[in-house]
Amino acid sequence: MLTNLTAIALFVVAAVLAAGFLYLVESLKSGKIKLNQNDFSMINQGVELIADLGEAIANPVGDQFIEAAKDFVHDAVASAEQVYLGNSDKSTVDRKVVALDLASDMLNVAGYSLGPIEMRVLSGLVEGAVYLLPKTNAEVPPTAPADLFG
Repeated sequence: MLTNLTAIALFVVAAVLAAGFLYLVESLKSGKIKLNQNDFSMINQGVELIADLGEAIANPVGDQFIEAAKDFVHDAVASAEQVYLGNSDKSTVDRKVVALDLASDMLNVAGYSLGPIEMRVLSGLVEGAVYLLPKTNAEVPPTAPADLFG
């Protein structure tokens, strides 16, 4: 579970973001700020972040979930890699989607309910596990001509 200090820090961050958003709205109303389409996209992302922070404060992801998720993600990423390697048409296999599906299924069977916050945590754990995989498709540097070195 979240410690009191972490919960307070998340609350402060959410409050600052909300205050900034309210200032932005007031500035838009008064005409101090003019926005283009890209700015609206960034504002929507900010609103989603504020909502996610609020949900994280109200429903924190526990340490028990994270420990279980790490174990399941490790197995799911290994399984997704096997699915990928065993498929003749590798372009049809999205390893991250396979790993996320497997890990979320394992967590559901273990009794965990997965909301948006848990799915973000799970997605981050999958990204980290994939990053730690040995690089099997690393490019081999070209060999130098024999006369180059003498």
